[in-house]
Amino acid sequence: MPDILHAFYIQAPLETVFQAVSQAPGLDKWWTQSCRGTPGPEEEYEFFFTPEYIWKGSIRIYNPPHHIEFLMTDAQEDWMHTIVSLQLRSVNNGTEIEFAHRDWKEANKHFRVSSYCWATYLRVLKLYLEKGAETPYELWDLV
Repeated sequence: MPDILHAFYIQAPLETVFQAVSQAPGLDKWWTQSCRGTPGPEEEYEFFFTPEYIWKGSIRIYNPPHHIEFLMTDAQEDWMHTIVSLQLRSVNNGTEIEFAHRDWKEANKHFRVSSYCWATYLRVLKLYLEKGAETPYELWDLV
């Protein structure tokens, strides 16, 4: 099964980065337009992107401040039962992130578009945590 993989560094403390990738207010700064959920094992999150795209995922792995993993439980067909994982490691006064979106059924067009979108979202996360830049959701594709 194909996987989307990204690795990058953020000049921000490990705990700050983990909050941004695990708590609803943090996720709203870089991934979702609005998110609901409480971090913890087997907790469910609702990810609101647009009225047509309201998806759900449950936390599969929760190991603060190093690892969070979501199993997508309600989404577009290609995303169903895929796993979104962020592993964090403190490095040189910042945080190294190993991002993965695993278990796609095939490397189709949606897979390739999602890989591009993830790169954009992760750049928004980096800009937010390093520079305090809060980019409006509708402009994220311009970053």
